[in-house]
Order: sequence, then structure tokens, then C-alpha cells
Amino acid sequence: MNSAPLSPNAHVPPSSVRVLLVEDQVDAREVYELLLRGRGAHVVAVGSVREARAQLDRALFDVLVSDIGLPEESGYDLINYVRASAAALPAIAITAFGGVEERVRAIEHGFDVFLAKPFRADDLWAAVDSVVRRRPLSSGDERPGDATLQS
Repeated sequence: MNSAPLSPNAHVPPSSVRVLLVEDQVDAREVYELLLRGRGAHVVAVGSVREARAQLDRALFDVLVSDIGLPEESGYDLINYVRASAAALPAIAITAFGGVEERVRAIEHGFDVFLAKPFRADDLWAAVDSVVRRRPLSSGDERPGDATLQS
């Protein structure tokens, strides 16, 4: 998996954020993709853990947004793959199961942020903004400026 950390707390414009979106429900995936692209993010959207692994092995991303309840393999399988590679890729879990136990389990598995469905568009972008500002960027070049992501 590709990951080249930069300085922590880097601030980037939304047009520089590369998001890997993993959601098996086509309608939801399209809505999330539109929301993120509408903020200027570059989005690669896939419907399975297998497809996500293939993307992670060939491209760099600034954040992973993944449903937990996926067919064949779960979002937990995906985050285990990401964390086993020693990647510092920020990860946001999204799920229809929003209880405390599920939230704790997601964080224990290595997700940085947990969003329970349904959530507002602003909540998704705030989560992306939050993890991108807290973590190093994935590309090898520093990005100019210290502006935070626009809401």
C-alpha cells in the first residue's frame, strides 16, 4: 500500500483532498460521491473491500470513507488491511448501526471517526476536514498555504 507521510497538521484546499469511498449501496455511494465532489474533493468510489484494496495498492489517498456493513468482507476487514500496512491513512467509518458498542468497535479497529447513517452532508465533510487537518498528506509534495477546508 502506498503512503508517504508529510508534516502533521497540514492544511489543504478541498480540491487537493483525495478520498477513497467504499459503499456497496449504489444510491448511497452516488450521493456521498456527489457531496464530496461538490466540495472539490477528488473521489474514487468503489463497492467492495476487494475493489478498495486494489485502489489502495495503486494510488495514494488522503482519507478513506468506508461503510462497515459490506458484502463478503466488512469495513473492519478493510481497516485491518490498512492498519496492517502501517499506513497512517485517516479513516472514517459509516454505518446504519449507530449504537455506542458499534462506535467503540469501529474506533478500536482503527477508524478515526464514526458517522451513523443517516447523517447530514455537512457532517460528512466536517469528518473529512477534521481527519485531513490532523494527519499527514499522502502525496510526496507539501501543499502551499494554511487554509482549512472550505465548508
